[in-house]
Amino acid sequence: MKFQVEHAGEYLYSKPVYLELHILRLRPRNDPAQREISFESQIDPRPSQYEEALDAEGNSIAYAWFTELTEHLTIRTRLEAETFRVNPYGFLLTDIAHQNLPLRYSESEIFPTEALSLSAPRDIAIGALVRAAAEESGGETMRFLTTLSRMIFERATVEVRHAGCPKPPAETVGTMRGACRDLAVLYNECCRTQGIAARFVSGYHMGDSMIDENYQRAWSEAYIPGGGWRGFDPTLGLAVADGHLALAARVEGTFRGTGSRSEMSVQLAIQTS
Repeated sequence: MKFQVEHAGEYLYSKPVYLELHILRLRPRNDPAQREISFESQIDPRPSQYEEALDAEGNSIAYAWFTELTEHLTIRTRLEAETFRVNPYGFLLTDIAHQNLPLRYSESEIFPTEALSLSAPRDIAIGALVRAAAEESGGETMRFLTTLSRMIFERATVEVRHAGCPKPPAETVGTMRGACRDLAVLYNECCRTQGIAARFVSGYHMGDSMIDENYQRAWSEAYIPGGGWRGFDPTLGLAVADGHLALAARVEGTFRGTGSRSEMSVQLAIQTS
């Protein structure tokens, strides 16, 4: 599937400010499941220096430095990317021991600390959700991953929350309400109790009416020996295939200006074919 995405973020300042270093994560990930076809960006005011690189996990990143006073910052991107993973289950586990929970990786598997940092549920309700998914799936690794995604989808009420960090998993499971990023963090926590490395992913999903079209989506990826990082979307209760495009679309930066306030607006247009 091909995605054509136009994204514009504008920051307005009540008084002229100096922009500090800004870190931009705006390009889609390139891996066996997807590739970037084209990408272009426009930044106003124009940075005095702009440098592209890879971050610690191999994602595209750019650094922008500014020197002039400004009352606005506008960042526009236009990209085309293609996704390939039609069958999310098109792989074989590398060892029969990986078929059942808890999952135990070989010593050669190295993960970021946060992806595999939990060995037991830190909340009674999370433990109950994990047990229910494990029992229904018969303790089978792949069935657990899909069952857990479906259970969260069936039990949780999805809400749109434009700003703020993900809620703690214990809070989300307590109310069974949350934005897509809250459900992804809950899914990750549940996976880690069974020894499954899990990480947070953001990007876009085609044709999802539950989510505000001007904002991103979030889901999870679990590391499966023989399959690598595979996506699961508890907001939809399914495994991730070619309808999801992984893309951070994140801008980090600060400004200097006494008494100046800032406002942000976002415009997003997505077409698929």
